[in-house]
Amino acid sequence: MRMLRAGIGLLLLLLFGATAQAAPASQATDESAGLTMSVAADANGSDGGGVTAVRVDAQQLKDLYAYSIVLEVDAQHWEAVRAEHGLEGFAVGPLVKGQTVEAALTKVGKTAGTSGDASLVTIVLRLKQGEPATVRLKQVELVNSELQKKVHLPVDLQLQLPGDPALVRLTDIKGHWAEAAIRQAVAYGRVSGYTDGSFKPQGQVTRAEFAVMLTRALQLPLPSEVGSLDYTDNAAIPNWSKPYVAAVAQSGWMSGYDDGTFRAQQPITRAEIASILARILVTDGGQAGTGTKAAAGGSQAATTGSFADAAQIPVWAREAVAAVVASGLMQGRGGGQFAPLERTTRAEAVIVLGKLAER
Repeated sequence: MRMLRAGIGLLLLLLFGATAQAAPASQATDESAGLTMSVAADANGSDGGGVTAVRVDAQQLKDLYAYSIVLEVDAQHWEAVRAEHGLEGFAVGPLVKGQTVEAALTKVGKTAGTSGDASLVTIVLRLKQGEPATVRLKQVELVNSELQKKVHLPVDLQLQLPGDPALVRLTDIKGHWAEAAIRQAVAYGRVSGYTDGSFKPQGQVTRAEFAVMLTRALQLPLPSEVGSLDYTDNAAIPNWSKPYVAAVAQSGWMSGYDDGTFRAQQPITRAEIASILARILVTDGGQAGTGTKAAAGGSQAATTGSFADAAQIPVWAREAVAAVVASGLMQGRGGGQFAPLERTTRAEAVIVLGKLAER
């Protein structure tokens, strides 16, 4: 029994690295073991929030006797519930250290390690707040039956943990006509509130903010590096928005003005949003394309003419307005007006982008 405890203790020291004296005999980056991570959501959390299972699998294992898995996740929004291991042995964890969650397992006794493909561990997390978060596989340590440890540092192995609209905490949306849509958009990570806990649903949306919202709604890939953007007012574009501005510009869906500016801090108008959405509808190639073609083929005047302020719709935006209204993405405001030159509110942007994302 003493030898058994000593063996388990040695392996746990190897896995968790308690002291410098416990350093393994050999250590190297594991290039051969492929790692995959998957997320499965279960909405039956005992606290009313969602329970999410993060599973880590390994392929092409060679003599795996023990392992340690480290995930990185936002502890403000999630808490670790338990760890379920795919192999038999002595298990420890989940151990929470700041933003990391660690779980480990070792086989017991003189036995061969596992080879081939195997499910290593499923770490179950419970949502504490409604916003989504990113989980990243930070480190995997593998120990063979000779007590030799290899370290694998995954690159870009991360997934989005789902949020829960019911747990979204915003101070100023209760009773708002777009409350349900705002909660869903925040839970899905399309938009976020402010640091003071508000959302400001009637606040205006700047062009930079809309670039961020559009990128998130359509899950556009962000450039790995963003230098100076090709706009004459590049210095005025906030750094936090530059990757998103670059993404929508690269997609061709949102561009600057004829004078070469982007005007990131300028509130975006409803006519501008209609123009952006119409470009997306055309490239969509499905139902949207028919709406644009129909507008161009003669229904444009009928669609835009139904608004009391049709004369205020800029010429360059009339076909776009007809297309997005016909597709159901946008509609008029009160009094039978489209209000093309009015500034878009955050609530309106949430509704429009929610419809677009669900097409």
